[in-house]
Amino acid sequence: RDREFIELLNRGLYLVRGETAAILTHAGGDPDSIGASYTLVNILRKVYGAERTLFTIPSRPSTHSKAILNHLNMVIDDIKGHEGYFIVLDAGSPEQIEEYQWIFSKPEKVIVIDHHTTSIGSYPRGVKLYVSDKYQSVCEIIYDLAGLLSYELNALEAEALFAGIYYDT
Repeated sequence: RDREFIELLNRGLYLVRGETAAILTHAGGDPDSIGASYTLVNILRKVYGAERTLFTIPSRPSTHSKAILNHLNMVIDDIKGHEGYFIVLDAGSPEQIEEYQWIFSKPEKVIVIDHHTTSIGSYPRGVKLYVSDKYQSVCEIIYDLAGLLSYELNALEAEALFAGIYYDT
């Protein structure tokens, strides 16, 4: 869909090589943010060489989110004190990550991946923004990233991405 955008994202994600990365969704999460997170966690480990990955959802996961988390066997991690990279998925503004505003104290360690153009200009200076309105879901972005990387999705990753795409479109 937008190869240039995906290539930029690919280069940006190499920052996490050998580092710990914490992925955050918007408050409550939804199938799009969770499906994208699940697949991106695996890609970060297998392709980008992230040393460790963490995952959290600000506030409490919604009922839909809990069902998907259970299906994918995903655990919500405590990221307090995390000092590595933060990857924010599907949050149109910093306010959507609620109690985790403290991550912006080091904006150079924050990467935002989104399909909402409201993200542009709403995050602090120094945050690395990867935003394209050519996508209707973050899962579509991660799907295209997997394609660029020739990353073969397993059945659960494909299900996770499909659920997110279906939910947002």
